[in-house]
Amino acid sequence: MEWPASELMVAYENWPIVKAAPTDASACSRQWKCPDCGKVIDHSYEDLVHVGIPICGDCEIDMEMV
Repeated sequence: MEWPASELMVAYENWPIVKAAPTDASACSRQWKCPDCGKVIDHSYEDLVHVGIPICGDCEIDMEMV
C-alpha cells in the first residue's frame, strides 16, 4: 500500500526515542565462540557492523554467537 508523504512523516514522528545509551558494557557486546577449538571472545555490536562476524585466529573459521 502506498502512503501519501504526509502520513509517512506522521508515522516517523511517533517512533519511540532512545533517551540514553545502555550503561552496562555487556549490553553493547556479545560473546562469540569458535566451534572447533572453543575459544571465546567478546565482540561489540559496533565491531559487528564495521568488521563483521569474528574469525577465530587459531582455526581461521567463523565464530558463532553464544
